[in-house]
Amino acid sequence: MTNPPLPPLTRRVLLGAGALAAGGLALGPLPAFATSGGTVLPLVDPLPAGAPDRSTFAPDEQIMGTYLVLVAPLANSIVDDDPDRYGWMEDGWWRTPVQPFNARIMEHVATLAWFYATERPWNPYRGDAKLLARLDAALGFYLDLQHDDGAWPEYSWTERGLAPTGFGTVALSATLRDLRSADALPERQAELETALRKAAAWLVDLTRPHWRTPTPYTNQVIAGLAGVSDAAVVLDDPAVAETLDERLERLWQHSHAPAGHTLEPLGYDFGYSFTVALPDFADVSLKTDSTVPLRFAEALADFYQYAVVWEPDGSGGLHYSGLSVRNGAADQRPTVVDTADRSSLGRIFLDRVPALAAFHPTDAEKDAERAAWAASAEPVPVPAKGNTSPRTWLHVPRSPKGPTDKQRAAAIARWRTVAEDAFTELRFGEPSLGQHYLFVRRPGYYLGALHGNRVNGYSRQRFGNGLLWHPTAGTLLWSVNDWTKASWTSRLTAAPDQPASHSAYGSLPATYHDGTDPAAPAIPAEQLTGRAGVFTAAAAATSAAGDPGFRSATTFWPDGIVQQLSAGGEAEQAVPLVLRPDDELSFADGIPYVFGSSVGRTVGGLRLVRGEVTLWLIWDADRPVTLAPTTQQLLGGTRTQHVLKIIHPGSLRLEATLADRPVDPARPYTVAAELTGRRLAVHVLNQADRAADVLIAADGIEAAWQRGVGAGRGVYRLFDLPAGTEPPRLVTVTHRVGRHTSTRQTRLR
Repeated sequence: MTNPPLPPLTRRVLLGAGALAAGGLALGPLPAFATSGGTVLPLVDPLPAGAPDRSTFAPDEQIMGTYLVLVAPLANSIVDDDPDRYGWMEDGWWRTPVQPFNARIMEHVATLAWFYATERPWNPYRGDAKLLARLDAALGFYLDLQHDDGAWPEYSWTERGLAPTGFGTVALSATLRDLRSADALPERQAELETALRKAAAWLVDLTRPHWRTPTPYTNQVIAGLAGVSDAAVVLDDPAVAETLDERLERLWQHSHAPAGHTLEPLGYDFGYSFTVALPDFADVSLKTDSTVPLRFAEALADFYQYAVVWEPDGSGGLHYSGLSVRNGAADQRPTVVDTADRSSLGRIFLDRVPALAAFHPTDAEKDAERAAWAASAEPVPVPAKGNTSPRTWLHVPRSPKGPTDKQRAAAIARWRTVAEDAFTELRFGEPSLGQHYLFVRRPGYYLGALHGNRVNGYSRQRFGNGLLWHPTAGTLLWSVNDWTKASWTSRLTAAPDQPASHSAYGSLPATYHDGTDPAAPAIPAEQLTGRAGVFTAAAAATSAAGDPGFRSATTFWPDGIVQQLSAGGEAEQAVPLVLRPDDELSFADGIPYVFGSSVGRTVGGLRLVRGEVTLWLIWDADRPVTLAPTTQQLLGGTRTQHVLKIIHPGSLRLEATLADRPVDPARPYTVAAELTGRRLAVHVLNQADRAADVLIAADGIEAAWQRGVGAGRGVYRLFDLPAGTEPPRLVTVTHRVGRHTSTRQTRLR
């Protein structure tokens, strides 16, 4: 590229091939969408008939075709007939609120400047006097919005906002660069230089609120530092960024949770960390020797391996949405289309943080998509208002290509939930919130849970258990941080069905206990990571949100969990299921469930069969339940979230067990046994269609029959072995249904 959209590239950034052969399209002119009457400033002409010709774009600049069709509508939205708003981009193409005080709307001056200054065979706006006149007006309005201290507003005239100042400094640095290259608007250039120096000084000023500790909104702070580094380059003045490395180090110390994630504002958020902050960390990494950008990338990638699970059928990943403070970010499939590839610049880190390859499209996928774009006979559509971020075109043309298929597969294979079958990991959020992220992997499942206190002013995180995944069956239970969808939550039936009534919406601290007793002495939270064997997480509501009497005790067994729930009265327990159309789902009474239907029954459980894996979801007695789909479609519509609601009198025992289908019909049961130190944990699941008697025996333990174990129900036993005895090597289980008796031996590992 002879005139790249951002500061000079380094050798770490790979560019695509040159322009393709030219062709023609028999199309009418694109509309110019004038909101200005053109009475003062002439309107910018629409693109000529047949333009743009897709085949004339270099592959890495195809995204500019989308912004090319936006030039006339955007320029012609600039007010020219109202002295109080002269130069304002009034038509809502970028950011809300659509108000004159919102400086973020004006970031598209960078877009107009690039098209004015840049010569391409497909760009008719190079040197266009009408475009320059409207750009000049917009710059005048934009610069007048800046406060004397260097900040810009977003939500009111008097506000001094970090986001409009940080992102705006990036946009205005690009604008100044392009005006210089075109030798245009010399007086505005001087004004831009002054504005950029003031903004950069404000962004690094430690007395400003955005540098308070802990430092919230990491994505906005690093955007500001990216703006400072861009300003230093375009002004050719290293002194502008002389404090950059120190500010980066400060950001690492105060805007990075012990868990590994950034602070948005104080909790975890995938969308703002991956699609906003990481690209800016990557951008800054090209202009500094500081290791902070790389440290952030490594820490985020490490946390993502617990927050995202990969579906074994290759359809993509699901993000544990309930953890996020602001964005849901449910599906995790590589973004191949350039106009949606907001995380593209983050690929700069791939050679040093290979785990991030799991999220990015491969070279082959990008090449195929771009070849299809070039060959399409369809006109390039004008993008929807609000979906025109200047950051996308500023990043995509200079982003490296993605990983190979092999590299992406290797990244997923190294994901901890894939590579290991047993671990306990407790991560700590920002200390002032006391948030705990609990991630438990056992041979039969992976479960994620969030405990602690809510971020003030933000109600989207979902507390308590929120994710259940199996390495062969994939995701089975999943909470989403969207009120219109479902989460793993409890509500008193007498309370209205609104967010404030649900346990998952309020603060829910937890303690951790050895074995199955939530009243046993607590395990210090700092000692839970790495713990093997059976333990219990006990959580209790401490806020007005939800039921103040809500209690939950989840015990982790080798092949599933047992959750004991209590409430302050009759309650409804919601369980968010992820179902596929080919799942075999039936209630405990044998009645099958039709995918996508809404039903009500009185039953004691359900059985979900996916491939060779069965999820038994059983509760303590027959209770009224409903099961219905939500509107949450996942992974291209291959899955739909459903919500199971169980009505109980104030106490509910819920068992969730994952087991393989019995291979031998004569032995319709499974055994999960685990020896940890001198404690033996055994769970026997009765998969017969009627009640059974079960006997568990091993050296050093006293055997006893458990009578009348119902279909889908389990026998759970913890044995503390006598001191001085050899630990057993085998567990023997006898299973009897009527006159039929069978025995199975399980070797302890």
